[in-house]
Amino acid sequence: MSVITAYPSSIGNFFTYLKYAQLNDNAVVAYFKLGASKSYHFSTFVGFPQIQQSYLHSTIYLGDYNNTQIRFLKSTQAKAFSEALAKNIQPIILAKLKAIQITLKKLAFDEFLRDSSLNILAEQLLPLLNNYRNNQDVWHKNIYSESIDVFKKLLNFNTIEKLSAALRHNYEQATLQARKQFYDVIESNPLTIEQRLAVIRDNDKNLILAAAGTGKTSVMVAKALDLIDRKTTSADKILILAYNKAAASELTARFNKNTHKLANNNSPLTPHIMTFHGLARFILTQCNLPTALSIFANDANKQTSWLTLWLNQAIKQDINFFYQLLSTLYMPDNTSLAPIYLTLSGDKMRTYQEFLISNLLFINEIDFKYELLQQHGSFHLTSENIKVAFDNNKGLGRIIVLDYPNKKMINRFNQNKGFDQKSIEQQLKIIIPHLKNTDELVNQYQQNSRYKNTLIKHFTDCGLMKLAVERYQPCLQAQRTERLSPREIKTRFVHANIVNSEIHTDILVKITKAYSEELHQQKTIDFDDMINNAYDVVTQKMLIPQWSHILVDEFQDISNARYQLLDALITQGHQVKLTAVGDDWQSIYRFSGGDLTLTTQFEKLVGRYSLSKLQKTFRYNNSIAEVAGQFVMKNPEQYKKHIVTHEQVSQPQVFLHDDYTEHHNKKSYYDKALNLIKNILKRSPQASIAVIARYRFQLTSLHEKIKQQSSNSHSFLESQIFFWTYHNAKGLEADYVILLSFDNSDFGFPAKNKNDVLVEALLPSADDFPNSEERRLLYVGLTRAKYQAHIIASQENTSEFINELLSGNYNIQVASTYFNEQRSSIELM
Repeated sequence: MSVITAYPSSIGNFFTYLKYAQLNDNAVVAYFKLGASKSYHFSTFVGFPQIQQSYLHSTIYLGDYNNTQIRFLKSTQAKAFSEALAKNIQPIILAKLKAIQITLKKLAFDEFLRDSSLNILAEQLLPLLNNYRNNQDVWHKNIYSESIDVFKKLLNFNTIEKLSAALRHNYEQATLQARKQFYDVIESNPLTIEQRLAVIRDNDKNLILAAAGTGKTSVMVAKALDLIDRKTTSADKILILAYNKAAASELTARFNKNTHKLANNNSPLTPHIMTFHGLARFILTQCNLPTALSIFANDANKQTSWLTLWLNQAIKQDINFFYQLLSTLYMPDNTSLAPIYLTLSGDKMRTYQEFLISNLLFINEIDFKYELLQQHGSFHLTSENIKVAFDNNKGLGRIIVLDYPNKKMINRFNQNKGFDQKSIEQQLKIIIPHLKNTDELVNQYQQNSRYKNTLIKHFTDCGLMKLAVERYQPCLQAQRTERLSPREIKTRFVHANIVNSEIHTDILVKITKAYSEELHQQKTIDFDDMINNAYDVVTQKMLIPQWSHILVDEFQDISNARYQLLDALITQGHQVKLTAVGDDWQSIYRFSGGDLTLTTQFEKLVGRYSLSKLQKTFRYNNSIAEVAGQFVMKNPEQYKKHIVTHEQVSQPQVFLHDDYTEHHNKKSYYDKALNLIKNILKRSPQASIAVIARYRFQLTSLHEKIKQQSSNSHSFLESQIFFWTYHNAKGLEADYVILLSFDNSDFGFPAKNKNDVLVEALLPSADDFPNSEERRLLYVGLTRAKYQAHIIASQENTSEFINELLSGNYNIQVASTYFNEQRSSIELM
């Protein structure tokens, strides 16, 4: 082609360094007055040039990536230059358009647009789209209409966020139509729109929030079958992780039941469906690593026996460890759950400070008698003719001398103050000069086996050994579940403001080290090892994951260690897609390591993701859904869901009863529940009924009465009645439920019998909302019912949950004169 040149205008000669611009075969070249030049190759162009004319000169916007400006050109030359440039770059723009169409088809039309593909689209599509948006006339003049049809459809989306949302919406709508027949028949009932969208969305990271009874199992099965049917991946590249063996068996059965519905059901259909422990065992087996389970794995009593024996040996060998262990069995701030304080002497103290005094005297072999007084207990040191007590009146916190051979010394002794162990030791040393110091006690402990054996025997006989095991065995389990290092243990104790956190850390680290050595000696592993060892295998690249898609059920209840294994599989695999399925409203297993923040802070955990909500339930009616949803969403940490029910009723189907029975003229949960069961079965003889309590022992008496009634009168079948705790009710359902335990006691609902403070510090962090997990337990209990939920509550010791239900504008049927009066009085306030 002939070279085309554009020169600066007269005014441009004064305001620009440009000598002239030249258009050649493959570039625009700008030459400058000082001899320099700069080329703009056609390959960098993402659109057509634009020309901006003024009275004295013109400016050309080239249309390259930077949309470079060449200013102050002669207007007639600039127009010719721009038209020639547009003609020259037309083949390049056409080629880029074709490439974009291929990319769009591959990334956004043939599959769900993934976040990992957004950078590609942003780099290829947005620059051309932006140029087209601002320069449509030139585009239409140089490109035939069919080539830019895709731009016309995307014209309004000027950011990658808007563009990706539009492309995904278009893909979802097209797929809903194209796959309608498949989604209609792949499960026993046609999938809902929400379920279909959850199946279709195949981002790098996906979160499906499924409220109770909304068909999450159907979605997981349909999603796996859909991936196979569309040849997105093969069955052996799909990993489905269930929470337990029963769930894994159900998923497998449901999957196998529907494989005949696939278009090509002759291909091998063997997705990996297993629990996390099954997955870990599979990984270890693939690498020929040990998988033999320890005797402790399925028998907590054996682990208890081992820990008891180890502690016994440890305190025999080291008096310092004995003192450390003794000092940590109760908390100085009186937060221990025990109502009394056991001591080596066998006496039961009322305060932590009395506990310290009693043990110091006993260890020093000083005979004493303990007497419980009105304000405080007193210690009568019989051989010394001394009587002392710990006085915390008005917060003084001191040992006071009540009697002493030299009466004049009493006032001087009583000037000392101090709450902690060191202060109490110092005060006693002043009062009893021959009290042994630590070095003297160490020598005595090491050299006098009778003395040592006596201490250890009393430590065991008085119940302190049992208390030590009860305190540190759950800590051992929590530490291993959370994969905590010694530093992390101490950090958590310090963060929880636990006194003597360093001593607690030292004891727990010694226990965990000894436990690991015991497993090594047995040549076995436990369930925590199984997960942790599998994680090590994957991160060390001893096994390269081959899965393309991982689907995780009950994601809200997985532990941090399980997530770390999951993350390792994704990181070490090739473009692995994760779909997490769960319900934050049903997260109830924190005590075993379940970490709700993995769900509620999913974006912080994984980055960008696609969210689907399953909000239409086929289990329960709108009355139960309204009460349960309103109650659980009081906690602002929970995701907001708007539950729609297939079954609609006009009257409240959640009933509140008191525990008073007119026939027996007494208060009894069990008699009231028995009467309710009889009334329900009188109306619906074939109905199933679940009685749900906070603790298993609370069901025993009623279960026995049911057995007796069933065998004597045959008025109903025992097989129709189920007895569940709120925890093991999860995943189950019945026509009617009767909910117990609603009183304000330690074993009531919400439960006040909380975890030990050490265990609480080691478990995953809980949200700050009061009784948040107990609140979710009630949601689980209510949503087990198909038709009606009946709550039986104590009149005299009312649960705070009942107070809330009465005062919080909940649409419940109060079937109790007493509670109706309570509600009326609340409404009048």
